[in-house]
Amino acid sequence: MSSTENVAEEDHSSSKYTRLSLDGSSLAGYTKHLQSWSTKRFAIVLLILSVIVLTSGIICLAMATKTPCRSTVVFRKIAHNQTVKSGIMKVFVAPISAKLNISFASGPGHSFVFTGKVNETGPRWYINLDNARGNDEREVHYHFNPRMDKKLLVRNANANGTWITGRDTDMNSKPFPFHSGVEFQVEIIVLDDKFVTYINNEYYFDFSPRLPNLPAITRIVIGGSVVMESVVVLRTLA
Repeated sequence: MSSTENVAEEDHSSSKYTRLSLDGSSLAGYTKHLQSWSTKRFAIVLLILSVIVLTSGIICLAMATKTPCRSTVVFRKIAHNQTVKSGIMKVFVAPISAKLNISFASGPGHSFVFTGKVNETGPRWYINLDNARGNDEREVHYHFNPRMDKKLLVRNANANGTWITGRDTDMNSKPFPFHSGVEFQVEIIVLDDKFVTYINNEYYFDFSPRLPNLPAITRIVIGGSVVMESVVVLRTLA
């Protein structure tokens, strides 16, 4: 074999060793790079998950203030410091129509919590707790009618378009609680012998039923100069 061929074989063999040496170094570097990237990727994934969890918590907290979970149990006072537990049955949120069909029996043993704002313009607004019978026949068992122009809270009942004689306007020496553009909360608790009304978490008055045999309330009617943001129906548990 010629010397030239020997040199060629040596060069070829040398290139093999060199390539193997470079490949080993590259493999070690690649492994190190892969480990570094895995650590970074884990940190990025952990950061993303943390952001998702935090955002979900904020959203749930915001929604809870508007539409509480059905399983929520709340403690409320009726009158004379009598405390009751109530469980949320139904929640209506904005936009709210003028007529809300409750879709289940909600007479005595239920309460209704209204949150909204009085419009800047317009003298009056109202909430009716109805028993709609169809064919335009209805009984308004509780008509709650704040009159901004006269600073009165009128309460009454209506049978098929006829108001019962003798409306209630007494506020038990309490101030008129509503102001244009200011958010309010009204809670009406239905008992066997009366409607109990709280305004902004303060007891205001009772209203005795004026129609016989108070049945289940099947509809809520809202009208006048008001924007209702939510209506919550609760069932008294104890």
